[in-house]
Amino acid sequence: CGEGDEIKEWRKFFIDIGLINKVTQPMFLGYAREVERLAEVANRKQCQPTEKSNVLVKHFFKMEKLLEGTFLEDVSSVRFIAPVPAQADLAELHDQYGASDRLLPFACFKDSVSEDSQDLCWTSASLLSDSVIRAVQRKPKDLCDRLRIQIQPTLNTVVKHVTRLCNHLAQQKAEEIEIGANSTSACHTLWNLMFRIYEFLSHVSPSGVLKPKLGDVPCIVVEEGRRLVRPEQIAIRLEPEPEHEIRPLLYGMPRELGLYH
Repeated sequence: CGEGDEIKEWRKFFIDIGLINKVTQPMFLGYAREVERLAEVANRKQCQPTEKSNVLVKHFFKMEKLLEGTFLEDVSSVRFIAPVPAQADLAELHDQYGASDRLLPFACFKDSVSEDSQDLCWTSASLLSDSVIRAVQRKPKDLCDRLRIQIQPTLNTVVKHVTRLCNHLAQQKAEEIEIGANSTSACHTLWNLMFRIYEFLSHVSPSGVLKPKLGDVPCIVVEEGRRLVRPEQIAIRLEPEPEHEIRPLLYGMPRELGLYH
């Protein structure tokens, strides 16, 4: 017989004596929880089990009968997915969600978002790689829903991010030091970032919903990113001239905000 037939015979023999032929759902959950445990220990040693995680994630999407039982709900909250770092310019403004001494925890599917949306929520949700998101989207929609992945971040996720980011930066910017959050590059990043956030919020938030959530948050960017102020510190129109601003207490609305008011 040929070499291929011989290998098949040996394979059948090893299966007959107990070799694992198929990873079952309970077995996968056990492996995932072990990677989660290893990641928690490794974070303290700065040596994460990334390769094990990548193998598990790849196998997950090849499993048969994924939608049966409560397997998806059980696995959705296990943190076995290697973390995706946020862009450096964003991390300069605020540490990434869950980071401790620049080390990132492993992620789970539940409540995580695509790395494509990181500018809207990198401080309030874990990031999933584009490859993971594409693999999810190739499966039935039920998979994404039951894993509780945020393909697009929710309003609450973005509001939580805006609150955390803006309160953090407003304190730093009050120091008037031209470093860190007040550096030219950081101000430029923040200026562009906030308009992306305003655009998102203007499309997903029903009228009247945001004021109770963000009314007391210094979430309006002025002076090309050098300041963040509360909405009540912005006047839509100052009469008779813009020079009547009382900085830093009262600002005229930046022209760029005209699309969102």
